[in-house]
Amino acid sequence: MHRRSLPAAALSKHLPNYTCDILVIGSGAAGLTAAINASAQNSSIIVITKEKLGEGITSHAQGGISAVMDPKDNFEGHINDTLLAGAGLCDETAVETLVTEGPDRIKDLINWGMPFDKRGSVLSLTREGGHRHNRILHAEGDGTGRVLARTLAKKARNCSGITVMEHIMCVSLLSKDKRGFGVLALDTVTGQFKRIYSKVTIMATGGTGQVFRETTNPVGATGDGYAMAVGSKMTLRDMEFAQFHPTALYLAGAPRFLISEAVRGEGAVLVNASGKAFMQGVHELADLAPRDIVARAIIQEMANEGSTNVYLDLSNISQETIRHRFPGILHICSTFGLDIIKDRIPVSPCAHYLMGGIETDLNGATSIEGVFACGEAARTGVHGANRLASNSLLEALVFGKRASDAALQNLKYASSSIVEDGFFTEGKEPENFNVIDAQNSIKSLMWKSCGIIRTQPALEKSLGILQKWEGYINTLGFNHRHGLELQSLLTTCCEMVQAATVRLDSIGAHHIEEINE
Repeated sequence: MHRRSLPAAALSKHLPNYTCDILVIGSGAAGLTAAINASAQNSSIIVITKEKLGEGITSHAQGGISAVMDPKDNFEGHINDTLLAGAGLCDETAVETLVTEGPDRIKDLINWGMPFDKRGSVLSLTREGGHRHNRILHAEGDGTGRVLARTLAKKARNCSGITVMEHIMCVSLLSKDKRGFGVLALDTVTGQFKRIYSKVTIMATGGTGQVFRETTNPVGATGDGYAMAVGSKMTLRDMEFAQFHPTALYLAGAPRFLISEAVRGEGAVLVNASGKAFMQGVHELADLAPRDIVARAIIQEMANEGSTNVYLDLSNISQETIRHRFPGILHICSTFGLDIIKDRIPVSPCAHYLMGGIETDLNGATSIEGVFACGEAARTGVHGANRLASNSLLEALVFGKRASDAALQNLKYASSSIVEDGFFTEGKEPENFNVIDAQNSIKSLMWKSCGIIRTQPALEKSLGILQKWEGYINTLGFNHRHGLELQSLLTTCCEMVQAATVRLDSIGAHHIEEINE
């Protein structure tokens, strides 16, 4: 059951209306790339974001952006590394598009003011898991996402055709006869619902890491875009492939702060409590193996040791490199009494990224006419069963522009239309319903049943529980962000677990463990 209810206020015909040519939902790398690109054609563009501009998932990215920028590197190598990480499930044409168009998107960023780190006049490139060549660009050491978000936000604010609306949460797509006409949204500050009508819509709503108890994602990553897609009967694909980053800071009271894969790229080694390295022999790339392999190896080592974490040993990295390349990690760890120049970093895997999403073609087109998707919200086919490190920001740039180009072409066939909200029924929220407790229960269930190691019985049992919860909670009429996010989480969880129960064999990030009778 995916039909959700809202209070009567949200269904009123007298809501504030806004109109534009192109509506972009989300202000991360994909959304802002799309908006900036479209603004050059004198279109009226509204960008809506659930947080403030620049505070989404993009700003949390540490490692960097992968692209073939070294004359000694080549497209074939990047393509092969991506296909290998994807465990044979990548769309090869999409991967070729990603890799071959990547350098031009990097040049766009540089022209927009992105200050990538350099060694002298040459771009500084490092290496991460799954890559066989140094091709990761970075900025301010481990601050790539933060700098990228800042650069794109500044560029977008200077584009005259772009209007940014902050603290706006999308609730539903407005559509009729399989064509989209905008969204119903909630102003999370005023509590007022509003309609935003558009000729074309680009969904860049990010991911869904918050469905899991342990995650590196910010609080807003609640799968809103996937839930909206389900409500509009869009096609979702590969929702079982959730990637778990191997190394997040694991300390009591500390946030699950991402410890970038670039740390291992510079020479750090995973060790157990006894200081023994354990990735040698697990994979030919050892500590730089693809993320799914490293995450499972850590889980196995923790089980063998009876521990809650392993450690990153940075003793092979010079003090100068640590201070220059990882100032953010150095600072965060220091606030919890860790000096990473001499102390090992306690780490454990956490939910990080969803490879699946709204199915699109190479131009971001979805199964709804006039609605495009890009970034983590979209399933473009480039990641397959397991994303190659630092390909996500590149995907956002490449396919954000492609979606924007296609949206501009679609404008020629679009018309301004006003449609009724047909997706919702009226509901009422119980006085004593505890939204946060419900969210925590869902996250715990997902972590246990649909996490790094899965079993078929646990998946099937959790699917029944989630569907039962969804059947009740979607009848409630929430008029606030947390309640609507709960509904998004539930719908997304059902899609993820349903997909996981159908895929019976282990592949990439989807690992099914046999139960011995």
